[in-house]
Amino acid sequence: MLSGPYQAIWQTPPSQRTRGQPPTRRKAVAGVALKRALPVLRQACCGVAALLCWTCTQAVADAAPYSGKMNISCFVYRDINRNGTYDIADRPYSGLPFQLHRPDKGRRNGRSNISGFANFKMSLNNPEFPIDTPGQYQFIAQPPAGWQITSANRKQTTTIRELQGSPGGLVATKTLEPLGIAPVLFVRGTIEDETVAGLTAVSSTGERIPVKVRPDGAYIFKAGRGKWELELTLEDGDTRRRMVQVGDYPVLLSRWSTRADYVTATDDQGIDVVRFDDLTTSDTLYELPNGYAGLNWRNWISTHQKFYSGDGYINNTTSGEYLIYNSSGHPAEISSEQAFDFYGAYLGVAWPRAEQGDIYIKAWRGGDLAYEDSLRASRLGPIYFAAQYRGVTRIEFRTEKYWQVVLDDVRIAVPAPG
Repeated sequence: MLSGPYQAIWQTPPSQRTRGQPPTRRKAVAGVALKRALPVLRQACCGVAALLCWTCTQAVADAAPYSGKMNISCFVYRDINRNGTYDIADRPYSGLPFQLHRPDKGRRNGRSNISGFANFKMSLNNPEFPIDTPGQYQFIAQPPAGWQITSANRKQTTTIRELQGSPGGLVATKTLEPLGIAPVLFVRGTIEDETVAGLTAVSSTGERIPVKVRPDGAYIFKAGRGKWELELTLEDGDTRRRMVQVGDYPVLLSRWSTRADYVTATDDQGIDVVRFDDLTTSDTLYELPNGYAGLNWRNWISTHQKFYSGDGYINNTTSGEYLIYNSSGHPAEISSEQAFDFYGAYLGVAWPRAEQGDIYIKAWRGGDLAYEDSLRASRLGPIYFAAQYRGVTRIEFRTEKYWQVVLDDVRIAVPAPG
């Protein structure tokens, strides 16, 4: 808008601005008016240019990557009681894969860390992060074989919206619910003898389940929590029995030989449970000393489950926060001058490559080899190795490829001195 004398000039009708004036005079007056109006025109043009420049600058700024970031996370827990709710007994689960489906149909991958959190970073207009634009995102958990989601939320969806001034410029309309996971329960093992006529599993309610035995002697059956009795019928009609207790994890029963003698217990009465949580209170390493729990320990290290930041240490800890492993992956032993009973232990491996090799367990009674087993274990969670070795004086644990095997809640019965 023009003001002052310029306004008067331009508001005067053209027919009156130079009426009655000679042509030369009329040209002169028009020139003066134009000369006086030029600064105003320049100002107006500069204003339009500035407006256009600000608009372009703002558009570029709106599309620029946000300088900050924040996470949206899904907490994954081992659902110990399998009730689908995260409660006091449950433990973090490390290494669960997730797949993130983006609004643009793209996909990103993630996994839960050693504290159980699957973190997905958000930052507006930042393509380096899996969440960089507003829209609807779906998070899909991918449980490994032998595991199941207990919380009925394998797939979760949330809407991400823009919020200027937030740490990452983006926020979720709702956070993700904790996700529970638990192993499928079973009992498996191997029968050494070739004269097997049949195998039957009897539940605590009396249900009898025929179990198929493969030609190599291996067997497996799904089993709920509780006490189970296995009846082995031989071709000569003789029957042998073993008892096993199924708890929070699958059970591997030691190799069944009709020539061996096994201890039987379906509860912890008269059994010492060695938990390894009273050796140290720091997140460090501790060489197990002789005399601990009344036994001698060779080449065993106690450590906090987070010390090595490995899935196998987190997922195979079954009580407290400490467990043991064979130092540097080399053979380790448990022994005593007096014979003791080894009922079993929760057992796994520390690292992924350890899953590709066998674990060999041998037990001696004096100088005689009394029991021998081989098995494979996982970093994803433990099995309960129901050894049921009676009256042994030395047990050796050795891995095929010299990787670390981890143990927790070792169950033993050591006779009182004298």
